[in-house]
Amino acid sequence: MAVDYTLLIQSNELTNEMLLHQLKEMGLTCDKPVFLEKGVEINQFQNIIGLTIFLIDSGNPPYDAYDFDFLNKEFKYEKSLIFHLNKDFEDFHTRWKTMVTIVFSLMNQIKTNAIFAFETDVPYCLFTKNHELYINTQTDIWNNPYFRNYSSNWKCFDIKNSVINL
Repeated sequence: MAVDYTLLIQSNELTNEMLLHQLKEMGLTCDKPVFLEKGVEINQFQNIIGLTIFLIDSGNPPYDAYDFDFLNKEFKYEKSLIFHLNKDFEDFHTRWKTMVTIVFSLMNQIKTNAIFAFETDVPYCLFTKNHELYINTQTDIWNNPYFRNYSSNWKCFDIKNSVINL
């Protein structure tokens, strides 16, 4: 059984090369990426920590948008960074730390809006191109020490009762 966490990225600024470089910077050598027609699949960590990563070009109307209560309009995105976590692996913390490190490292590099969500429909947070982070405190994301640590460099707000203009 597996679960997916997704970073819905509003621009197409994030490239396959940037993702592969970030993994290398983290000591995660990726010598066998699977290049797809519209992205890349990195599955060589599946047997090690139970993690597969996809970066997909998602700009395909009408399937490139979501409505979230906290936004004043539909959120349209160009890229999806998907983390497929196999729940059968025992070391959940390594997978989670790896995922959160990748997300924050990349969002520190690209200047765009993005929503980090569980199974695409439960938003954990919204990153803005102005280096603001709107956190869904109704989820357990804020209690995660890795998330708290990386979010300390962002201007943080509670997403609850917010209507955000992007």
